[in-house]
Amino acid sequence: TLMNNWGEELKKWTGITDHRQIVLIHGQSKKDRAVLWRRLSYGTTPCIIVTSYGLFKNDSTIINSYRTDYVILDEAQLIRNAASEVAKVAHEVKAAHKIAVTGTPVMNSFKDLWSLMEFVDPSAIGENRAEFSSTNDELMKGNERGTSARDLSRQKLEGLKGKVGPYILRREKDVIAAMKSKKSDYVVWVQPERIQAHHYEQFVTSKEVQFGLQRIATHHPLTLLNALKHICDHTWLNMTEANFRNSMKNPEQAVEG
Repeated sequence: TLMNNWGEELKKWTGITDHRQIVLIHGQSKKDRAVLWRRLSYGTTPCIIVTSYGLFKNDSTIINSYRTDYVILDEAQLIRNAASEVAKVAHEVKAAHKIAVTGTPVMNSFKDLWSLMEFVDPSAIGENRAEFSSTNDELMKGNERGTSARDLSRQKLEGLKGKVGPYILRREKDVIAAMKSKKSDYVVWVQPERIQAHHYEQFVTSKEVQFGLQRIATHHPLTLLNALKHICDHTWLNMTEANFRNSMKNPEQAVEG
């Protein structure tokens, strides 16, 4: 859903006006994508290609037949599981420079960080996946009560910091706080349409809803709230198939159920 947004932001921040230099690969047929991926080869017009993780994985054979200048992964925590197909593809991609952008480099264990570094520079940590599995076990013992286990874990952690530190650029809280741009929230009250109001009142006063409200402990109030939200979004979202088809023919008429 962010593909078009990426394209617009790239135009704004890079000043690129030639549409051939920003290529979005998303939604095309496999044959058409293969033609677009050829833009990665040297000698063609320099360009930035934006694609999804799904197509990055599906078209990996084509992608890995080229060597590019830069490969940048946004939301790079998606390759944290080194056993996943998308991580395997990322680890094999050929590029002179690789950048992984993420707010959560470690989510479950230090293996997550290993997978990210395997993409950025496999030589940084200097251990293969099996070897680092043992290192991870020792690192995870940092909270144990035994003094020897804690000391060894701290030594391993300092060693790991020394290896990955030169590769990491952090945007810390004080930097974010100093940024001029602030988030603005605007509250806009929107009145429901006549048909929406009819469906909303009909739903709230129905026997099913009243029955559910009397038995909150055994029913799911969030389901009821979600149904009310659907009515506010669009009255057709809660309809049966038959009533939906009828509403398509008479959109201005309030249809029951």
